[in-house]
This record gives sequence, C-alpha cells and structure tokens, in this order.
Amino acid sequence: MRTRNYGIDIFRILCCIGVLDYHIVDDVIAIPGEGYARIIYFLASFCVPGFFLMSGYLLGEKGDVTVEYCENKVKAIIVKLSGWIIFWSVIHYIVSGKMYNILNEVNKGLQGKGVLPVAWFLFTYCILMLFAFPFGKLFQKFPTAFSVTAVLWVTAVAFGLGRSFSESKPQGLWFHLYAGYFVFGMVWNRFIHWVNTRWNRKILLAVSGIVCMLSFLIYMLKVTEETYPHQYYGKWYYTIWMVSLLSVTLFLDIKHEKMQKLISRLAANTFVVYLGHLPILIFLTLRYPLQNTWTAVLYVVLFFAGLEILAEIFRKMPLLRKIV
Repeated sequence: MRTRNYGIDIFRILCCIGVLDYHIVDDVIAIPGEGYARIIYFLASFCVPGFFLMSGYLLGEKGDVTVEYCENKVKAIIVKLSGWIIFWSVIHYIVSGKMYNILNEVNKGLQGKGVLPVAWFLFTYCILMLFAFPFGKLFQKFPTAFSVTAVLWVTAVAFGLGRSFSESKPQGLWFHLYAGYFVFGMVWNRFIHWVNTRWNRKILLAVSGIVCMLSFLIYMLKVTEETYPHQYYGKWYYTIWMVSLLSVTLFLDIKHEKMQKLISRLAANTFVVYLGHLPILIFLTLRYPLQNTWTAVLYVVLFFAGLEILAEIFRKMPLLRKIV
C-alpha cells in the first residue's frame, strides 16, 4: 500500500487559494498603479486547469477504477452542489426577500450563472468522472498506448491542434483542455512514482523547482496588457509551469505529524471555501469596492481562514455537514 503523499493536499490547498485570488484580485488589476496585482493574478491562474490535472492524478492513484467509485463521486458532488445552491438561495431570500427557483438555479449554475456561478466547474468534473471508468480500464490494460495518447493530447492542446473544431462547439475548447489535463494527470501519477523509486527526492524537488520558476518566467514574458490568463491555458510554457508546480508539491516530504493533520484538514475543507466565497465576495464588493492590491490580498487570507472555520462549524451541524 502506498504511503499518503501530503503534497497532493498542498496542491489542492494552493488551487483553492488560487481560485480566491482569481476572483478577488480580478477587481483591482485594472486600477492604475496596481502592477503587483497583475503578477499575483497570473500567478494564481493554474488553479482551474490544475484542479483537473490533480483530479486525473488522484484517479491514477486508484489503480483499479470501478463503476461504483465513479458513480459515488458524481452523486456526492451533485448532492453537495445542490445543497449549496439551496443554502445560498435561502440566504439570498433572508437578505433580499427575493425567492429563487431552485431547479432554475441548478440549471444556471451549469452555465456559470445564477446564485452560484462557480458551479460550472463541478459540472465539468462530473462529466469527466462519467468517462473515468473507461479511462481507468484503458490505462490499466494498455498503459503505454494510453500514456502516449495522453502526451499527444496535451501536446495538441499546447500547439493549438484541433482548436478551430473545438471552438466551434459550445464549451468545446474548455472540455478539450480540461479532459486533456485530466488524462495526463493519470499518466503523471505513474511517472512520479517511477522517478521516486530511482532518483533522490531532494534532487527531484530542486529540478522541479527550477523548471517551475523558469517556465513561469517565460509565461510572464509572454503576457501582454490586453490579455487574461485563460487565453494562455494549454500553451507549452503554461503546461510545463503547471505540471512542474504539481511536481514540486509531490516531492515535498512532510514528516511532522501535526503538520500532516493540519494539511489534511485544510485540504478536506477546500470544497466549502470554493462554494462559499463568491456570493459573499459579490455582496461585499458591491458595497465596498476594492481599491488596492494589498487589501485584495488581505481578503484572500481572510476568506480562506474564515471559510475553513465555517467548514469546521458545518461539520458539527445537521444537514450542513452533508455539504462539506
């Protein structure tokens, strides 16, 4: 049995903080004189593709993927997501007196709208999990062919192959991109375990760190004033940066027991941080617009800490513990 790698929990936490950064710092990047905001904003841009890369990595960790496992994953997400949409609809009614149609809100969430616009992210994950069983079986029976296909898929994304076709379909480009990272994550899991048995972990950490910094530097040099991070998703330097960042966390050796417990708990609560932050943020910034980068950074810290605490409270409450 493989020893738990707390690095994947660290990456999960980083993705969560990245989402907060993405949504909060977005309000200040256009303000004159706030140059640091742009760097922080682009630094967080790995969060969404990184989630799908991480999800594929975790699926690769399973070894034998069953239909029941995939079904349970999708059912758990749908139950929690529906619970959060109901929760925010009730809160909105208490605050504004406006009543939402819950089914309509679930449908809007699929389109990135409504009371919980970030729900599209999880619907995409659920779609990928429907394919997780055949992916897992193919990887198990034909590991070499599957690995080559995954690498070619990510390479095609990096160099824009098939982009015109995928862009012609609603959400086609995003699905092409995220599915590519998902299957590549499965392959990367096997590669990480392979190099771990042959190389010194400290050397692997150092090499991954250097590659991560160099690729991010190239990424920053490629950025122009008129564009946003999602326009760089899938580029070769972006992919190398994201994969090397995941590798850095995986090669970390967390031995302190209390630190392991803290990391594990924080990672377990990231679902609440993700689905809890945006309605609160929208409510606050409509009344108190953000004016500078450092206030935005403070918001990121406070939101993460506050919602982690909220998750711990929810864990002890009836029904609410079901959406943590």
